[in-house]
Amino acid sequence: MGDFRRLNDCVEPRARISGIPSRSRAFWLGVAIIAVACLVRLPTLTWYSVNFDEGASLRYSNEPYSELFAHLSDLSIDRHPLLYYILLKAWRGIAGDADMMLRLPSAFAGVLTVALLYGLGRRRLGSVSAGFAALLIAVSPLVVHQNQDARMYAQALMFAVLAMGTFWELLDEPRWTVAGVFCLALVLAGYSHVVAATLFPALGLSLIWHLLYAGVERRRVAVFGIGALSVSAVAYAPYVLSILRSGSTGNGTISLDAWLRTSLGAARTLIDYQTTLSFPGYGWCLLGLLSAVVVAAVYRSRKQGVTVALWLLTILGLTIFVTMRINLFQPKVFVFSAVPFALLTGLAALGESGSPKWYGVVPALAVAGLAIYGLSFQWQGSRQREDFRHTAQYLEERVTQRDTVVVHVSWARFAFGHYYDEDFVHPFPNNVDARTPVGDILQPYLDSDVLWLVQAGVDLSRPAGDPDRKVQRWLTERFPVVTAVFPSGVDVRGYATRYRFDALPDTATPLEIAYPNGLKLVGYRLPMRSLPSRDRWLHPPSTWVPVTLYWSVAQSWSADVDIAISLEDEQGNVWGGELPRTNDLRAFYAPRQWQPGEIVRWDFDVNTNAHIPTDKYKVVVRVFQGESGGALRHAGGEDWVVLDRICLR
Repeated sequence: MGDFRRLNDCVEPRARISGIPSRSRAFWLGVAIIAVACLVRLPTLTWYSVNFDEGASLRYSNEPYSELFAHLSDLSIDRHPLLYYILLKAWRGIAGDADMMLRLPSAFAGVLTVALLYGLGRRRLGSVSAGFAALLIAVSPLVVHQNQDARMYAQALMFAVLAMGTFWELLDEPRWTVAGVFCLALVLAGYSHVVAATLFPALGLSLIWHLLYAGVERRRVAVFGIGALSVSAVAYAPYVLSILRSGSTGNGTISLDAWLRTSLGAARTLIDYQTTLSFPGYGWCLLGLLSAVVVAAVYRSRKQGVTVALWLLTILGLTIFVTMRINLFQPKVFVFSAVPFALLTGLAALGESGSPKWYGVVPALAVAGLAIYGLSFQWQGSRQREDFRHTAQYLEERVTQRDTVVVHVSWARFAFGHYYDEDFVHPFPNNVDARTPVGDILQPYLDSDVLWLVQAGVDLSRPAGDPDRKVQRWLTERFPVVTAVFPSGVDVRGYATRYRFDALPDTATPLEIAYPNGLKLVGYRLPMRSLPSRDRWLHPPSTWVPVTLYWSVAQSWSADVDIAISLEDEQGNVWGGELPRTNDLRAFYAPRQWQPGEIVRWDFDVNTNAHIPTDKYKVVVRVFQGESGGALRHAGGEDWVVLDRICLR
C-alpha cells in the first residue's frame, strides 16, 4: 500500500484549484487522454486492408505451438522474435480471424501504452507534462498506424514503455518488485521486436547519469540498476547470439551522407509522418525542431531531461545505424523513439512544475500541430499499403470457373487468401530472376480462359521480389490484356490465355446480331452490373465497366473493323467510352485474321465520366468499317446495339 500512497501523493501542489484535490484532477486528465486514444484507434480499426506484412503474422501464427516455442529465438522461422506470433495464435483461437479481431490486441496495447506513459511519467515529470506527452502518443500518426496493424510493434512498444517507466522508478527508489517487473518488461520487449533491444544501452547510459545524483543511495541504485540490466541481458542473449551466428547484421554502407539522409528521414518520421508538406530544407527544419525540443527539455530539467534525452538519442541513433546496415528505411521501426521524444516535448513545454515557457511551448505546439494535422491524412485511400480486400472483392465478381488466379510473389498469398475464398495458385518463388523458367511454371494454367495475375511485393529489393516484372512481361508478350486495375500496393491484370472458341462459353449471354459484311455479334458478358458511380480503390476517380463481346465471321475477309462501346442514359447522352489499350485482342488477333467457324473473345473497359450521376445506363455497341468508315447497320436496321443496362449507385 505504501507504493500506491506515494504514487497518489506525487503530484504538484499548484494543481489544487477550486477545492478539487490534485489527485482527482490527475485521474480525470488520464481518463480524458485514454478516451482520446480509444477514439483515434478503435472506430477505424478495420479501415485498412490486411497488408503484406500482416499476412506474415497470419502465416506464422498458424505454426504449431511446439514449433513456435522451440524456435523462439533462433531465427529459423522468422527474422523477428516469435513472441507476438505465439500471443496472436492464442488470441485467434479465441476471437477468430475477422479484421477487427486480428488488430484488437494491437489497439489495446496502444491504449495501454498511453495509460502507462501517463501513469509512470507523472511520477517524475508531473501530471501536466506527462499528460502532454501521453496525449502526443495518443494522436501520433506513427504510433496510431502501428496500433492499427496486426504486427508486433504495438506490443513491443507497450513493453518498452513499461520497461522505461519501471527503470525510472528503480533509479530513484530501488525495490525488488520494481526490478522484477522491469526485467520481465524489457525481455518481453526484446522478444517482441529486435529494435526494442536498443533500450539496453539507452537505459545503461541513463543509469550512469543517475548515479551522479544518487547521493547516499548510489551504491543501492548501482546494484539494482546493473543487476536488473544484467539479468535481462542474460535472458535476451539467445536471440542476440542467433543474430550474430546467422550473419543477419546487414552489410549496408555507413557514411556521413547516409547518416544525414537517414537522420532527416527519421526526423520526418517522428514529427511529420503523414502530411504532404514539403519545401526546400523542410527536412532540416524538422531536424532543427527535434533538436530544439531536446535542448529546451534538458535546459528546463537537467536530471530528468538528460535521462530522457539519453534514451531518445541512443534509441534513435542505433535505429538509424541499423537502418543503414540493412539498407532499408522502414518508418515503423522508429516508433520506439516516439515515446522519449514525446516525454521531452512535454518536459520542454511545461517542465516538471507544469508551468509553460515560450522557448519550449513554441516547438512543442509545432510538434503537436503536425501530429494532429497528420491524422487528417491517416485514413485516405492513398495511405493503404496493399489493398487485398478490394482486390479480392473485384476478382470475386470477375473470375469464372474457367479462369485461374495466380498470386505473385508467393508471400502475398497469406494476406490475399485472408479475403479471397476461391481457389488460386502461387507457383513462383519469392525471387524471380533471369534464370526462372516463367513459361514452364505457367504452362499448367494456360488452358484457362483468363489468367488473372495478382502482383504484390514484386518491387521488393533483391534477393526477393520480381522488380523486372518478368512474369508480367512474359504474359504481356503472348496474350491479350483483358483488363488492368490497380488497388493500392497491388497490380491486377487479366490475360485472355484463350480467346478463340469452338462454341459460345456458358458464362455469356447469347445474341444474334448480323452485319452485312459477314460479322456477327453472338454473345456478351457484363460481369459487374451494379457499380459505384465513383471509384475510390481500383482506379480513382472513374468507374470502369467491364464488357466482354463474342464475335464470329461468315467468311474469311481482309477488311478491318473498329468496335466502339459507350455508356448512355435514356436520352442518348454519352457518359463513358471504351478505354483504348495497345495490347488488347487487336494486337494479337486482328479482325481481318478471324476465321469462319470460330468464336472470338474481345474484352473492353468502359471508362465513365468522373461526375456521372447515379442512375441506370445503357451499354451500347457500334461497329465501324475501318478507321474512317461510318457505323455499320445490322440486320435490324440500326447502327447500334443495346446489350443491357447497368446501375451506377
